[in-house]
Order: sequence, then structure tokens, then C-alpha cells
Amino acid sequence: MGRRNLDTMRAADLAWNERRWDDYAALIDDELMIFASGEEMPHHKAWHINRAKAFCIAFPDARLDMAPYLDLFMSHDGSKTCSVATFSGTMHGSLRRGNRLIAPNHRRFSITLMAICKWRNGKIVELREFFDTVLFARQLDIPPA
Repeated sequence: MGRRNLDTMRAADLAWNERRWDDYAALIDDELMIFASGEEMPHHKAWHINRAKAFCIAFPDARLDMAPYLDLFMSHDGSKTCSVATFSGTMHGSLRRGNRLIAPNHRRFSITLMAICKWRNGKIVELREFFDTVLFARQLDIPPA
């Protein structure tokens, strides 16, 4: 189970990088709960997929560097995985931050992103994304969320 979950984590990240949203969504359980840095409340699958698509419109070159991950490991029983990677991109489109719409400024960001996933039947059921929201905003020269 564990090794398969690590392989599926890689497949999910690759699908995200390649914008294959149907493939990405197929690896996520319909009951997904996501807890993300900068967000006050957890969200569900549809919100997560829509947020990813909107982000990629604003940052069309955004990529998670998987070659190699900074770190990739699993819990002793394989039910949880953790990936740590460099995440970067350039702001070529508008970005929604809360109630504000920020115009593109063509600035680049490069941050460390950590994702902890809980797995059930080969799909992600819980996702905790951690990144430095202040550094992200500072690199883009935008107000923090």
C-alpha cells in the first residue's frame, strides 16, 4: 500500500504540472478535506480543483519540481505521505486574494511547498498544504492575504 501511495503522489504531482485536471481529480477522493496555508477553513475537492485551475491561469508556468523532490516519504504503515518540493512560477494573469483581484505584474516566485496526504483505497482523502504565504506575497510584491 505505502509504495503505491508514493507512486500515486508522484502521478498526482505530474498530472498537476501537466494540467491534466481529469487525471489529477481521479487521484483525489470525492470526500477530500484540504487544509491549506493562508486559508481559515478546510475545503473540499471541487474547491481544490477550481483553485488549482485558477492558479495556473494566473501562473501558467507554475511547476512543482519533482526531479528530485526535496523530500518524499511515507508513514510506517503507508497510509500517509509527505512531499516537500520547490514550487515556482511567474504571475502572467490576475490573482484573486480574498476579495481583491491583483493585476499581473510578471514577477516570479519560488517557495518550498510541503504536502501531507492521507490515503484511502489509493486516493487522497486529506491534504494539508504548507508554504510560506508571506514569502510568496513578498516575492510577488503583492499584499499578504
